[in-house]
Amino acid sequence: MKTKQKILKLPFYTLLATILFFFLSVTVTVASATITVSPNVHFGFCNNNYICFSTQQTFSAIYRTNNFWYFGSYGFNIENGNLTVTKIEESELILNLSAPTGFTSTTKLVLPSKPSTVIINGYEKAEGQNWTWNSNNNTLTLTYTHQSSAIIRILWKTGSFTSIPSHIKAVLHTAIILIGLMCIIFAASALVNPNPKLILEIIMAIIICSIGAVIAMTILGQM
Repeated sequence: MKTKQKILKLPFYTLLATILFFFLSVTVTVASATITVSPNVHFGFCNNNYICFSTQQTFSAIYRTNNFWYFGSYGFNIENGNLTVTKIEESELILNLSAPTGFTSTTKLVLPSKPSTVIINGYEKAEGQNWTWNSNNNTLTLTYTHQSSAIIRILWKTGSFTSIPSHIKAVLHTAIILIGLMCIIFAASALVNPNPKLILEIIMAIIICSIGAVIAMTILGQM
């Protein structure tokens, strides 16, 4: 009888432990995003141009590779001009490009996904007008001949999960792995104790876990 009770409690304890581990992962990963960038700190490129932010920002990671500066899930490169980021949010990125009159600046942006709208100095631009998109490396290339500075607004449809931070993505990946382990443990419990009521409960638990895994993978697939 005691052995049977332990088997019955196994799925519950597994579920509880998984939930606790998941929230602990969220807490630890969110807390790790502590790299703060002060306003107007210049991050230089090989061509002596730079990128800076107009307001204080916090990122999960900052690094430079292949002459791109990466801030979280965004990568930046500019030639023949300088770049100031005035807004960086899930649904909108606003840039101020500055260069001498007559210069043509080239800005390359590594983005989480293709934007829905690009606006230059208040005018919406279709793809092929000043900007192109490379889906192989998620890079938007923007060229602009300056008469003055240019204000660039890059927009995504809200709710498209375009810029979920990398540490949240890691949590989602962990959740998928844990859900798979839970399904295995639940199935093992049913084999050890083939009780019809327990089997029904385990089937329901596996269905719920599978739905959660599908949702997590769908979110990751849109990033």
